[in-house]
Amino acid sequence: MRKRIDRYVEDALVDFGDWYIDAEWYGKERDCVNMYALGFLARNVQKGVAIEDMAQIRIESPVPQPPGYKSPTAHKDLTVWSDGLSTSWDQNWEVADWPRIVMEWKFKRIGKPPTTFDEHDTGWLRSFTAAFEDTFGYVIRVYDGSRGRVVDWAKITRGILNATNRRS
Repeated sequence: MRKRIDRYVEDALVDFGDWYIDAEWYGKERDCVNMYALGFLARNVQKGVAIEDMAQIRIESPVPQPPGYKSPTAHKDLTVWSDGLSTSWDQNWEVADWPRIVMEWKFKRIGKPPTTFDEHDTGWLRSFTAAFEDTFGYVIRVYDGSRGRVVDWAKITRGILNATNRRS
C-alpha cells in the first residue's frame, strides 16, 4: 500500500479515470467528487497507509485562504487532512493547520473538451501550495460530451503546475 499521500491520491485518480471512461454512469461535478472520494479514494483506507481514517477525507471543507484573499476561509471540493480530527483552526479560531491535499474539480458536458484548467482554481492552488508548502493541490477536469469522455488532472506543488495526466 502507498505511504506517500500524493501517489495514493493519484492512483485513485487513475482508477477513477479508467472507470469513468467506460462506465454507464452519469453524474455532474458533485457526483464525480463524491464517487471519487467514496468509491476510489476511500477504498484503500487502512492503518499504515497514506490515509488511515475515513474522517481525513472531506468534501466541501473550509480551509484557510492564502495571502492576498479577503475572506479568511474558502470551501474546497475535496481535501485530505493529516488525521481525522484535523481542522484549520485552534481554540482561538486562528489558522493552526491546513490539509495535505486540496482538490478542485470542474465538469463539462457541452462543446469541446476543455484544453486548459480553470484559471481561478489553478491560481488559488498555486498561491495555497506556495504558502503551505507541504500541501499538494490538484485540478481535475471531467468531460462527458459528444466527443467522448475525458478525465484529466494536474498536480500543483509549491506554486508550480506540474504535468497533466489524462484518461480518455
